Amino acid sequence: MAKVDHSAGGDDANLDVVPEGFKNNINWNIGHILVGWEHATFSNLGRSRLLPEGYHSMFPTGSSPVYWVETADSIRTQQFVLDHLNAYFANGLAVLVLKDWTLIWKCYIADLSHTTTFLSDFYSNKGPQPRDPTFMLRSYLLFLFVRPEIGLTAWVDELHRVPFYAILSGFVPGDIPGVGTFYDFLSRFWAAEAVHLKPKNKPRKQKPKRQEGRESANDFARQG
Repeated sequence: MAKVDHSAGGDDANLDVVPEGFKNNINWNIGHILVGWEHATFSNLGRSRLLPEGYHSMFPTGSSPVYWVETADSIRTQQFVLDHLNAYFANGLAVLVLKDWTLIWKCYIADLSHTTTFLSDFYSNKGPQPRDPTFMLRSYLLFLFVRPEIGLTAWVDELHRVPFYAILSGFVPGDIPGVGTFYDFLSRFWAAEAVHLKPKNKPRKQKPKRQEGRESANDFARQG
């Protein structure tokens, strides 16, 4: 606790500085101590953890603040989903069934925050702010998981009609990207020159040549 108390009186700017030759800063070490203490103590007592679950992915041995941006974005997305689901279902006008909880859990634990960094070079810094690629990918994967047979155009209609799907995607109900935005995202995400994995025009099949022995037998039969 002495280290934690001492850090409270330090300069906040220094807490985030990673010294030369090291890969972590003071903030990481504080979090690492708390996470390690909670894991060791509460596991032995059979108690549930008190720290947010995301802390255990931010401060384990071998981790680094380099990845905190993506992890923090993932935690914010999780909080967005929880807050909007609570707001939407709290009034009792809509009810969640058992299969919905399976879907919620899969979307909740999916950390796709690296998508924004991965596609940053494919988006311009000028012009209107684009839709977050992380949410576009979440929604596309959700589409493939629940309604792949309806196509993207109908999926956009589904996002408007079913706020549950919009929230799991990371969209505020009523503020849904258009069909063109989905295709624009996919064109950037699909980093390949060819549009299809397989060639669109398949080569024509040639008829196998007739065997010489069979032709001779047929000729003999006709002569008879």
